[in-house]
Amino acid sequence: MNTFYKQLSIAFMALIFIGCATGKNAFDKGDYETALDRAVNRLQSNPSNKKAQEVLLDGYKVASQYHLKRIQQLSRSADLFRWESVYNEYAALNRYYNDIQRCPACLDLVNPKAYLEEQEDAARQAAQIQVDLGKQALEQNTIESGRQAFGHFERALSFNRNIVGIDTLLTNARSMGTVRVLIEPIPVHSR
Repeated sequence: MNTFYKQLSIAFMALIFIGCATGKNAFDKGDYETALDRAVNRLQSNPSNKKAQEVLLDGYKVASQYHLKRIQQLSRSADLFRWESVYNEYAALNRYYNDIQRCPACLDLVNPKAYLEEQEDAARQAAQIQVDLGKQALEQNTIESGRQAFGHFERALSFNRNIVGIDTLLTNARSMGTVRVLIEPIPVHSR
């Protein structure tokens, strides 16, 4: 019985060791978000950790380049929903910025850049496309198109909460997409 507990504790420690791997493995696999997250967490608890410093320096540079190249590619594409993807890329860059800003040791190594205005612009573009698609669906004037329009308008609100006239559009779409059933009592002719 004693050996069972020893084996169990060894297995548990091995799992902890594997779970506490440095961000270098994640960086090598191309998982920049995890690599940067681990490096920032390590540097917050131990500012002199050399491996975490290396991962942060290399990881932020490579991750920023990766996301900026993706933004350039997406901006040139003909995909109707490209602005949603551009928004997500800027959101990732701003997450890196926020994480590094909360770590004084990280700020000594890296000077992160915020992309808040660019992210807001992409959000406005993505919301406008959803509103346009919702209006097109409303023009079809069917129950299913009303439901689709409502989905587009809700999606637009997830990107931009300040859309002029969105409440009216949501109400119209909900009204169009609602099935109305009339219930009447059956007349019974009995004594």
